Formats: sequence, C-alpha cells, structure tokens
Amino acid sequence: MHEAARWSDSTKDNNQCRKECINRLIKAGADIDALNIRRESPLHIACRFGSPDLVKALLDHGANYLQTNLESYNCLEVAIEEKNDEVVEYLIAQDYIFELMRNAQIYDDNLQPCCSFGSHRCRTCCCIPMCRCLDKCSFYTCRLGLDVRQADTPMRKLIVNMPDMALKVLDKCKTTIGSDKSQVHQEFFDYEFLEDQYAVRRWARGNINNSSSDEENEIDYENEPYSYDYKTLVMRHPLFMMAVYNRYNLMTHPVCKSLVNKKFYGFDLIIFLLIFVTYGIFLGTYTTIVLRTTHPEVYYNLTGFPLDVTICSSVIAVLEANSSLISYDNNPLKETADVILRNTLYATMALIGFKIFWYMIAYIRIHWGKAFTFILEALTLMCCAFFIYDESYQQKYRMRCFGQWNFGAYGIFTGYIALFYYIQHLPILGIYVFMMKQILIRFLLFLPVLMVLVCGFTLALYMTFPNFDAFSNFAGSLSKTGNYV
Repeated sequence: MHEAARWSDSTKDNNQCRKECINRLIKAGADIDALNIRRESPLHIACRFGSPDLVKALLDHGANYLQTNLESYNCLEVAIEEKNDEVVEYLIAQDYIFELMRNAQIYDDNLQPCCSFGSHRCRTCCCIPMCRCLDKCSFYTCRLGLDVRQADTPMRKLIVNMPDMALKVLDKCKTTIGSDKSQVHQEFFDYEFLEDQYAVRRWARGNINNSSSDEENEIDYENEPYSYDYKTLVMRHPLFMMAVYNRYNLMTHPVCKSLVNKKFYGFDLIIFLLIFVTYGIFLGTYTTIVLRTTHPEVYYNLTGFPLDVTICSSVIAVLEANSSLISYDNNPLKETADVILRNTLYATMALIGFKIFWYMIAYIRIHWGKAFTFILEALTLMCCAFFIYDESYQQKYRMRCFGQWNFGAYGIFTGYIALFYYIQHLPILGIYVFMMKQILIRFLLFLPVLMVLVCGFTLALYMTFPNFDAFSNFAGSLSKTGNYV
C-alpha cells in the first residue's frame, strides 16, 4: 500500500494505475492505515511524494488524516515540510482543515522531542534540565532559562515554508456577514491558530512523542502554556515569526491586523500611555528646571572668580555674603516652585528607572542586544541625577557647578533623542522616525568613505599651508578640515 501511494512523475496513466492498485488492495483487505517503521501511513507517503490524486483516493477510502508519524507530523505537515503546494492547497480546501491544523510538537532547545505536559511523578526524561521531578517550573527556574520547551505547529510551518498557503488558512479564519454595501456587515475572526500558547499542550497530547499515562490524562492543562519561559512564548509566537521571516503579506492580513489591534489597544495601550505620560512629565519637568537655572558663568563673572570648576563653593559663599550682587534676572535662590519641580522629577525618575530595569531584564532574555533599547533613557537619568544633586553648600541655591551644568546639557540632549522611542509608536508621526533611522543607518555606512575624503583633504592642506596656525600640525589640520566638511 505504501509503494502504491508513491507518485510517479512519468505519466498520468501510471498515476491512474496506482489509484487502481490502491482500490484493489483495499478490496483484498489491505489496511489503508498500515504503518511502516517510521509510523508513516500510505497517506503520509502520498503527501510526501506529491500526488493530490492519490491523496484524494486514499481519503475517499477513509484514510485517517489525523494519524501522526514518528515525528508527530500529520499528513498536512508532511506535505508542508516537502513544500508540496498542490497537496497542501488540496488539504486546506477540505472541511476538516482545522482538525489538521490542531496538531503540535514540543521539543527542547536541541529539537529533541520532550514531554509536552508534566506529571505527578518524576520523569526520566524532561525538557527542564536539573529539575526532572518538577511538574511546573518555579519562578527562579524560568528566570534562569531552564525551561527550554519549544512548540511547532502547522501554522508555524506554513509561515516559515509556505507563506502563500498560510494566507489561505487565514482566509478560512475570517467569516463575513453581509457585503460592504449592505446594512448588516460584520467580520468575525478566529485567532485559534495564532493565539495557541494555551492549546499546544492539548494538541500535542495524542502524539507518539508525547504519549501520556492515564494518570496524566486526568490532569487539566487547559490554562497552562506549553512553556513557562516568556522568551520562548514571544519568539515562537506566530505573529513574531511573521516579523522575523519578513512575511509582510501575512502581517497585513485582516485576521493578523485584528489580533495586533486587539492586543495593543487593550491592556498594552494603557501601559504604553502611562509610561509615555510619565516620561513626558519627566522630560517637561527636567526642561523647566534647566530653563529656570542660570548658567554658572554668570555668577563667576559677578563674583570676579576665574572659570575654575574647583571653586564653585567659594562662588556661592560670596553670593551669600553679598546679596547686593543678586538681581531678579540672576537670582540663584530656590523658590517653592523649584522644590515642587525637584520632587516631581525625583518621582518620575524612580518610575522610569524601575521601568528600564524591568524591561532590560525581560529583553536580555530575548536577545542581549535588546537590553540597549533604553540605554539613552538610562544615560538621561544618570545625567539628570548628577545635575540636580545638591552638595551641602547648594541646599538653598539653584546654581549648578560647571560639571553639573555640562552633564545636565548631555542629559537634556539624550532625553529628547530618547523621546523618539515613544513617537515611533504613534500613528502618522511614527513613520518619520523610522525614516530618520534609515537615513542615519545609510549615513553610518557612508561614513568610512567620508573619512577617506577628509583624510585626503587634511594631508593636502597640511602640506600646502604649513605656515598657517590652523594647519601647522596634522591634528589641527584634521580638526579644521572635519569642521569644514
């Protein structure tokens, strides 16, 4: 039966002979669901070697389309792995396609099959190293990354291997009532194969690699994710995989767009707006304090001290002893408004610092480079903290020392640059932030070419005008030429 299910690419007549052979074998009492050493049924073979006619013939005779092989693949997944467009399209067109889509394999990080759900007794083989007797991962186990279970499903395979066929499945997940011009028009979306983290264990339960005892079948895992590692849940989510594999046509499908909107415009939007508003209050307060503070050079000139960063306390002492030097425009004394602004700034800094710490821990689990997402905000907080910190002699004064003022200038600059992180998520404005990022990336790629040009001009000017002070040495010539460019 398995040999008869193989497709011959020579002639259609030969293929017809194989169908006739299947009919005769079944009439003779052959088992249509017989399994070979790899637990493959004739239907698996037909899907693997690519004949929709033979697949249809086997299904018409009642072949079990839910049978899984040694790798826990059903007939649809076998066809997907072989990238057999005709067979996959035929199976998607059937009424039972959703039953075929409800299958899963759970592996460890080395793609070795592992337990899909826990047990009340200790297992001899588990996906969680160093904790084989755990039914559930503890908080610390998950944070250490010991839960290495990964899930694979037909939808994930379609996203990676056959995105066009994934579109056809998504089309079946959309139900429309009425037309666009009718009074009654509504669209319903089924997210079952996108939001499947709580269904994977149930789908995988019947697979040979995830076979369980009667004791385990009594356990209800309806509300249990297939992994307790949020990094895995994020990176193996179908929507995330669409982004990773650049499946833009899938991401713009109404079902996917609806799910993204549902996720973002729910609790996520509230969290984003709270963080955005908090950062806006912080940046606005920081800006107000900077604008209310006079440059320290003004007070150095009033007191007659040279611009020396080590005598800041002496300048304040002279101002305190000679109040006649102070006017309305350069008043260094703190007011009630300054105290309120500083307290507001401290509160928002604490909230943003906690947010950065939490996000960096979460992002570093996905990829260490993600931890630098909020590096500008972290630098802003550090510069701001140094800027508003009061020494014992500054308790009553707004005046900042030169070092504090310079760090405050760096902080206000990085603070406004970090604001782009929030603007990029806003409608209409966000696209321009991405355009700016692309322009900067292109400029950085062009920078080595520009440096060659600058070095050429620098050497030429250094050799041509050695009598001019600006070009008397190579370092000065390089600085001057760089400014010109």
